[in-house]
Amino acid sequence: MARGWSRSSQRFQLRALLLQDLPLRHQLVEPGSEGSFFGAAGLEDGSSIVFGMRGHAFRSLDRGQTWQPIELARYTGALQGATVDNNGSIVLTGADGFVATSVDGGRTFATGALPGRPTISALLPVAGRVLLAGPAGLRWAEPAH
Repeated sequence: MARGWSRSSQRFQLRALLLQDLPLRHQLVEPGSEGSFFGAAGLEDGSSIVFGMRGHAFRSLDRGQTWQPIELARYTGALQGATVDNNGSIVLTGADGFVATSVDGGRTFATGALPGRPTISALLPVAGRVLLAGPAGLRWAEPAH
């Protein structure tokens, strides 16, 4: 195992990536779509999700050897961020307020849009609220009960 990485419950986690650890060995992965990818997310079960341009998202159950497309209700904008919680729930975010949520480890997603349709690059749940980050800056969101 390369220095700076530790193995924990079937998932590699970054312990400390130092300049002396570079360069890292890498290999091109082709999930089956042309275009740019902006992010990836790993789940506790060892599965992975990659996402990017034109609403393309793919899921791998075999450490990236094969990739299956994820259906996101014909969304064609840029997917820009992902958050995974401890229960395996996933939120993908994108342009024009697009949000896709999965509560089954990425097998299926429900889609929608945030009010005002802000582009969201990242989100972080914090004590019952959600911090949203994007080109327009930071904003707090709270669930509408």
